[in-house]
Amino acid sequence: MDSIRTRRNIPYYQGADYSPRDHTLDLYLPEKRGFPTVLFVHGGAWSGGEKEVHQSLGVTLAQKGVATAVIDHRMSPAVKHPQHLIDAARAFFWVHTDISSYGGDENSIFLLGHSSGGHIAALLALSPPRSHEFSTFPSIQGVICISGVFDLVSMAETSWGEGMITSAFGMNPDTWYHASPMNHNPQKAPPFLTIIAEHDLSLIKSQGKEFARKVGAECIEIPGTTHFSIIHSITPESRITHKILWFLDECAKE
Repeated sequence: MDSIRTRRNIPYYQGADYSPRDHTLDLYLPEKRGFPTVLFVHGGAWSGGEKEVHQSLGVTLAQKGVATAVIDHRMSPAVKHPQHLIDAARAFFWVHTDISSYGGDENSIFLLGHSSGGHIAALLALSPPRSHEFSTFPSIQGVICISGVFDLVSMAETSWGEGMITSAFGMNPDTWYHASPMNHNPQKAPPFLTIIAEHDLSLIKSQGKEFARKVGAECIEIPGTTHFSIIHSITPESRITHKILWFLDECAKE
């Protein structure tokens, strides 16, 4: 960790409903300046997870010259959609506004999400929230979804997914439909990369492949990984890390 800088528990939102548990991020920063930044949204079925678990991801990418902002957000069942999405949007706005003060390029910001975080990242890129907070939304350079959820309706039809969906999105199937990245027009979407685990849930694998086809993205499979282990396979010389770095470089050329 000698070659990087870290800044922990930075508030990305300080409105009336601010929570230090839910509205902070950790920054992992390269030593050089002018770097791109990845905003990472963790998984946890919209109801669990914490940024501290993903320190190694932040360190790995920072050592490769890419800053990482690892965020927390409000959880279900205390809140429901679109509050998770709104928090991710707030964090993205913070990065866009403030990353230059840490040496980063405010015009080179990417989204990375795992599982439910992959859903949040994809939906933020395709259908950012509309409110007085977000009259205009900054440009997203690219999106990487790892074992992401793209179709909430089909997930709610499974025995293991129904409770997750109703807890986070309520009981209305129309809400599930409109909150599904699969059902949004990809015409003006930024570049996407989808990544799935070899031993992932079959529904997650099929959704990752189908969503990649819809947005014209590549979908790659990481051998020997599961839905839960794949995010921890982002290590300095792993295939998934090299693919992420390749994608960031390709987006920078466009």
